[in-house]
Parts: sequence; structure tokens; C-alpha cells
Amino acid sequence: PTLARGADLPGGAFGEAMLAALHAGAPGPEAAAGRAALAALHGLDRLLPRNAAGQVQPYAPAPGVDYGPAAEFGRGLATVAQVAKLDPGLTAAAVDLGGWDTHENQAGRLAQRVRVLANGLAALDADLADLPRRWGVVVVSEFGRRLRPNRSGGTDHGRAGTVLAFGGGGRRRFGLGREFGPWPGLAPEALEEGVDLRVATDYRDVFRRVIADLAPGAPAPFG
Repeated sequence: PTLARGADLPGGAFGEAMLAALHAGAPGPEAAAGRAALAALHGLDRLLPRNAAGQVQPYAPAPGVDYGPAAEFGRGLATVAQVAKLDPGLTAAAVDLGGWDTHENQAGRLAQRVRVLANGLAALDADLADLPRRWGVVVVSEFGRRLRPNRSGGTDHGRAGTVLAFGGGGRRRFGLGREFGPWPGLAPEALEEGVDLRVATDYRDVFRRVIADLAPGAPAPFG
């Protein structure tokens, strides 16, 4: 997830030629999206700084920013930051962080994943602090965990997950410390089937509110 070799595709020139031929004359929205994606990659590649030999120069984040403690997740976030600075037209990007399926030995594994997540998000926030336009980050878990531990020192798949949101840029920041929905509590009667934290907010509602807040002329953070 870096641009060290330019904005190329897996498979290099051959893979790109195959995709271009596949979408060149095909009708429909899928082919149009494919052509647009290839054009966007070419445009981004032209923006990457290169030396006299044509080699792409390594990305230099803002002073004091270190993505290293976030490992592969950090490298993906650094690429997002680099593209955000190069291309004002960037509207959305996604970076995955796996390893949350903690059916056993959850205590140590979860702490390690949280550190990686926190280090990466802190680096991204610092790196984009001077971005001249507003931006937002939404962190969403694929699924939740059950409240009660299992016999392997872990937790099994649960219903409710976690959503975090923050942002910056321009003259405004998202309002921090606000809950999107009511906290259902951990009392036995508040749980689903006695084991699952109840879903209080649809994560898609969070995305809608963040998108609306980032839109031009939005009245106030999160409505």
C-alpha cells in the first residue's frame, strides 16, 4: 500500500494493459468505473515527485510524524496522507486493519491491535493537520464481540461493534466526545440474549452524517 514504484497496478504494465483492454469498449457502469479508475491512477502517477532518473521519491510526512509503530497499517495510512496532499480531488479512501477475531487469548492480542490502531490514527491526524481542506476519518469494526468471555480466554462474534469518528482541516473540526446513539448499558436486561451488547446506532447513519458534514455549506459538525 505504498507509492514507492508509482501508482501502478498489481501485475505491472501487463496487468494494466489487460484491464484497459477489458474495459476499453465495454458498455455499462462497471466498465465506465474501470476506465475512470485507470485514468485516476495515471493522473496520480504524474503527480508523484521523481528524481532526474525518473524514480519516485519516498514520501516524507510532516515533521515529527512516524507511521512506523503502526506497521503495515501505518504504511497504508501514509499513502492516504500522501494522496490527500497531492490530489485535491480525493474524496474517499479505505485502509483495513485485521487481527480482531479474538476467539482465544484476547487480552494480549486486543491490546496489541489497539496500539497499532491508535498509533496509526495519531500519525495520520498529525500528518494532515495542515491540510487546507476539511477531512474526516471513520473507524468501523466489521463485527462486534460478545460481552462474556469463552473458555479460551477470548470472546466470540457479537452483534454490536464500534464506530469512531474524528477529523480536521480548514477552520473546523468534528465535535469530539459525542455519542451517536444512546448507550444501552451492560445490565443483563440490556443485553441481547444475555450475551450481546445491543446495537444502538446503524453504522451507515454515521457515514451519512459525516458525509453531510463534509459537504460544502454544512451548517454544523454532525448536524
